[in-house]
Amino acid sequence: MILNNKTFCLLGIGGIGMSSIAKYLKLKGSDVYGYDREKNNMTKSLEKIGVQIIYDDLIYINNKKLTCTNTIIIYSSAIPESNKMLMFYKKNGNIIKKRAVFLSEICNDICTIAIAGTHGKTTTSAILSHMFLYDKKKITAFIGGVLRNYESNLILKGNDFCIVEADEFDRSFLYLKPEYGCITSIDKDHLDIYESEKELVKTYKKFSRLIKNKTVLEDKIPFQGLKYGINSNCDYNISNIKSSKKGFVFDLKTPTKIYKSIFFNQIGNHNLSNALCAITLADQIGLNMKNILKSLSSFSGVNRRMRIFKFKSKLIIDDYAHHPTEIKFVFETIQSTYFNKENCVFFQPHLYSRTKFLIEEFAHELSRFDNIYLLDIYPAREKKINGISSKLLLSKINNSSKELIRKNQIKDIIKKSNAKVFALLGAGDIGVEVNKVLLQ
Repeated sequence: MILNNKTFCLLGIGGIGMSSIAKYLKLKGSDVYGYDREKNNMTKSLEKIGVQIIYDDLIYINNKKLTCTNTIIIYSSAIPESNKMLMFYKKNGNIIKKRAVFLSEICNDICTIAIAGTHGKTTTSAILSHMFLYDKKKITAFIGGVLRNYESNLILKGNDFCIVEADEFDRSFLYLKPEYGCITSIDKDHLDIYESEKELVKTYKKFSRLIKNKTVLEDKIPFQGLKYGINSNCDYNISNIKSSKKGFVFDLKTPTKIYKSIFFNQIGNHNLSNALCAITLADQIGLNMKNILKSLSSFSGVNRRMRIFKFKSKLIIDDYAHHPTEIKFVFETIQSTYFNKENCVFFQPHLYSRTKFLIEEFAHELSRFDNIYLLDIYPAREKKINGISSKLLLSKINNSSKELIRKNQIKDIIKKSNAKVFALLGAGDIGVEVNKVLLQ
């Protein structure tokens, strides 16, 4: 795809997926503009490299580049059809593409590795990208989080391989035609899009059939492919696991060899599973296994994925968990790593529809924490659903130590609480509160 000397406008540019595309286009020599409702860390980083962003969908009319019919429009799923800029471009005759379509056009000409799954896409993509770079491979990678090793959600180090997250929302991953792919998990989600869990599984199967070469699957995925699992009889298996606050030491069995005493510097069994998925893919693609395994000790994680901070004598865990299963992962990691410490969770539900469809599961997992604080639902792209609220979720939590609070109360609660481990969870803007606490 020839990108230089073209002008693009990205609607919803501050989103993690859109911002990596904007950065890619800018670094490839395109003229890049964008719109979002408000500033965030992503928009600030884009503005630093010369991307011009507006935060009012009415002022575009004063910019000739933004009203030119030659400007190519890319928009995210967070942009409603009623957005004034999107409505203008449809009437104006501009080329308009959804993010998923445009991403597929970038990567379908390259050997693409697509990471799918309800949980673990971002961490698996990040670990795999780190492995490729450690093995000195030339890659482009679009990651759904900021890799701490590289302080970016875009890796642009060549185009022999392209690593992308294959998003199931809105069936976006069906646009991809990857050479290699994996499915880390299939769990009930996006039921505002899919008619049933059965329909969701069926769509994942369609995605698996788009993979041209090797398909890698977590042990429980009911499709054909190479299987990986922990303490299993899979093609790739991890066993003899020893865990600590520094990470894991384990043995690895592949189809051809056994490797002993490998160190991975992240905590959480879910992260160990993500690492095994990345190992499986990297080995099948042909990376040097010695480098694959060595890279695990220098992977420094992804922002908002089990990110641990010290605050005086307390620990704060910042995590993107926005699904009951992901909350379960965080709780179990706290229990196994900090089992003798009182814990506390602050949870910001993400989307009215997800809260509606999974409210019983949310209540069950949240009830397991010692202390529970809920924030209002973060709506993102959605309009309010009558009767669905954090207050309703709170009423279903089976724990007397629970409360509905505002974001500006988090700091004081942490300071005054007797708990020693605090988890701030959600896919909205709750992560911003971590810095406010740490900057005391």
